Amino acid sequence: MKNKFYFILMLLGFALNNELQAQLKLNGQLGGLSADTISMNYIFKGKQHKDLVVVKSGAFSWTAPIDTPVMVAMKLPFAGETFDYPFFAERGEMQLSGSIQSLDSLFQIRISGSVTQALLQSFIRKRFDLIKQADVLDGLISKSKADSVDMLKHQLSDLQEMIKSGLAEQYIRNNPKNYASVHLLNQLIDARLDYDKANALFQNLDQSLRLSSAGIHAKKDLAILQRSAKGSQLKTFSIPDMDGKIVTLADYKSKILLVDFWASWCVPCRNENSNLLKNYRKYHAKGFDILGISCDTDSIKWKKAVGEDHLPWKQVRDWEILKYYGLQSIPSNFLVDGNGNILGINLTGEILTQKLNEVFSNKNEKSK
Repeated sequence: MKNKFYFILMLLGFALNNELQAQLKLNGQLGGLSADTISMNYIFKGKQHKDLVVVKSGAFSWTAPIDTPVMVAMKLPFAGETFDYPFFAERGEMQLSGSIQSLDSLFQIRISGSVTQALLQSFIRKRFDLIKQADVLDGLISKSKADSVDMLKHQLSDLQEMIKSGLAEQYIRNNPKNYASVHLLNQLIDARLDYDKANALFQNLDQSLRLSSAGIHAKKDLAILQRSAKGSQLKTFSIPDMDGKIVTLADYKSKILLVDFWASWCVPCRNENSNLLKNYRKYHAKGFDILGISCDTDSIKWKKAVGEDHLPWKQVRDWEILKYYGLQSIPSNFLVDGNGNILGINLTGEILTQKLNEVFSNKNEKSK
């Protein structure tokens, strides 16, 4: 009987130890935090959680029963609004310290006790440094002489590509066992990274990550991304334009077509329109065309934006094609050849110009 009693105690101790190991405890101290409570929002095992945490003189302590890393949105009061500060939390003891007295101080918040968060913080800081370098280069371009502008623009284009996806790709390749890698990969998939690149990054992940909930999510989204892989056939469409005339993919047979997804309210889209117009004027006579597919719900604002930006190409509105390709953000685009085969995705700025120059140079070589 005594042995049975000890055995039960041993099992209880083992269960308690496992429970403690699966417990996160985060102790935080933030200067300038005057709120009585803050909330920690996260998804764990498919369920949405919103934990209210009591704050006293900027100090707080949060515990949660998690056994795998989760992305948390810590909602902080800042400048009269709510600022979502994202970080990875995982089981064990974690420490958070810093200040929310300025925007710069928010980026200097220190979090320890999580290898996942450490990698993510390293990525964020390096990406922030690249953004600052790009800002400096952009300023130099506006002040430089014509003979050095092209070189600076090329450097800026390389930096922008690193900011967009290159840096994240490096981190994922170099850290195949870190949970932050699958998080970064999901972001790249959402941003329409080239399918072949995204799939290679996924296959390089450790099996434990590929089989995690975030990994399963990435695999599902990869299947949708594959629809827009280079060489894939663009989905056929039949959509009325601004004048009610039906526009189809067959209308652009034998042309190089940029299918541009945009909206009147999308500031980056409107900024990119000037670059699209420049390339349209340069290559239209050679067989280049653009089809604008708007996400606008307000037809008046849509038509007004087309007029304000002086867009001469056909414009339609459609949401089904966006859903089919899993587009979650704009601007986005597909470059397709005269047979409807996808040549590239999300080509903007100088990268689009370089690609068009390459395409039409190859066409000229073949015609000789």
